[in-house]
Amino acid sequence: MTNNIWLVYWYTILLGLVAQAILLVLQWRTYRNTGHTSLRTIAISTVLGIVYIGLSYAAVKCSMERHNPLMFYVSAAIVLTLQMAIGIAGIRSLFRAFEQMFTNQRGGA
Repeated sequence: MTNNIWLVYWYTILLGLVAQAILLVLQWRTYRNTGHTSLRTIAISTVLGIVYIGLSYAAVKCSMERHNPLMFYVSAAIVLTLQMAIGIAGIRSLFRAFEQMFTNQRGGA
């Protein structure tokens, strides 16, 4: 890869890691304050997102060194699938709880 492509590659990797880390801190802090299990579920999904980024990096690194990266690509696909399913379940639970709270505050309307 040329230097410009590497710069963009590392920028996206680091930006993804920073975003995931910030989200994880916010999710965990809110979970500690509220105890709502949806936030724990979302935090688990975020950790899987970080693992996915690491596996994606390993696949690229492995292919550059002329090794077969198939194991990393398959692992990344499995982790991404789990991350999406767990994340959607967590968000669904969080939205349901928010909707119930909002409905209760409006007097059950």
